[in-house]
Amino acid sequence: MSELVVVETEQAVATIRLNRPPMNALNSALQADLAAAVAQVCADDGVRAVVLYGGEKLFAAGADIKEMADASYAPRRRPRTSAVRGLPCPR
Repeated sequence: MSELVVVETEQAVATIRLNRPPMNALNSALQADLAAAVAQVCADDGVRAVVLYGGEKLFAAGADIKEMADASYAPRRRPRTSAVRGLPCPR
């Protein structure tokens, strides 16, 4: 995982923090790191709650349109952020 997504755990609470200034636009690298962070948190039996944090002013700008400009239709149909939807926390 790169520094685009940071995972911090304190007691039984894991915080997954998006870290792609200025707007946390969801490019493929951030989405992959987010999926890895979710997998890491789910593998930790000590985690009982998860906070997904984007920043003080906004969570995320949405899809990175600049990256999508050169992509075919297929990658846009299946966003990797669905990993967050299946997050089984709290346990």
